[in-house]
Amino acid sequence: MATLTQRRKTDRERLKRWRKKKLEEGNKQFLIMLTPEAQKVLDREKARTGKPYVQIINSLIISVEDGPPSASAKTEVRPAWQQKMIRRIKKLRSDGYTYTAIAKIFNDEGIKTFKGFGQWRSSAVSYLDRNG
Repeated sequence: MATLTQRRKTDRERLKRWRKKKLEEGNKQFLIMLTPEAQKVLDREKARTGKPYVQIINSLIISVEDGPPSASAKTEVRPAWQQKMIRRIKKLRSDGYTYTAIAKIFNDEGIKTFKGFGQWRSSAVSYLDRNG
């Protein structure tokens, strides 16, 4: 069985070979600092996907080039009941209702907000109408 000193030396050599290989492939090494919030997001994504941090960060950086998701893309990832509410908002708007009137209708009907608490406000209705 190898001693701790021998294992450390072997690990350093293996890491050196790995870095050399990655540099030859055109990769570049960066040292970054993450906020606690960013660390939590990164940890959740690693737990969700099982991918190493470097692959997650690489994918996210590349996805920035594609630009922010469109309003329709945001709507597609929402649960069905939220999509239905957004369609209802758009229908009521096309029928001539104001954002304030739509918020009042939802509150009077006892419909919960997307977060599940509080009351509907015209600003939330407006946001959902514009951004889905």
